[in-house]
Amino acid sequence: MAVVKTPVILQIVGYQNSGKTTLVERFVHESVKQGLKVGTIKHHGHGGKPKENDVGKDTYRHRQAGAVITGVEGEGTVHIHIENDETSLKQLLQMYNPFGLDIIFVEGYKQAQFPKIVLLRSIEDIHLCNELTNVLAMIKWFDHHQFDEVQYKVFNIGEQEKYIPTILQNVRRRHGQ
Repeated sequence: MAVVKTPVILQIVGYQNSGKTTLVERFVHESVKQGLKVGTIKHHGHGGKPKENDVGKDTYRHRQAGAVITGVEGEGTVHIHIENDETSLKQLLQMYNPFGLDIIFVEGYKQAQFPKIVLLRSIEDIHLCNELTNVLAMIKWFDHHQFDEVQYKVFNIGEQEKYIPTILQNVRRRHGQ
């Protein structure tokens, strides 16, 4: 019986245009350089459906016929489309289990309970850190504020050579890797 390892899960959260996608890209790149097998999940929180170009194709026709989930694979790339009232982060993470990932970066899903990095574009966004659970670090775009009594690390956005290795090491240590 094969033992399925549990991947590290790290959330990247913040408001729109705070740099979440760019930060996830940087974390993925560094993790892959370290030899880790990486997955990502993004919450499309801007309203509407993500754009797709399969109109008229088989998977589109399958959905039009009533399929709840459709998939297509070609040369190792898989696109899965799910039409459901709501697919929870827990369900998505379970779908990733068979792939033997070391780490999954989750962009969004602010209210989930996983360790998270909070991106703050402006000082007005500071309240977000107090509203969220399991904050490991804050990365801010502004310089004019001190954070003396917080329980997590605070970095400026330009300090990626500091925060990327520090955060990855912290998360892996907490996960026993």
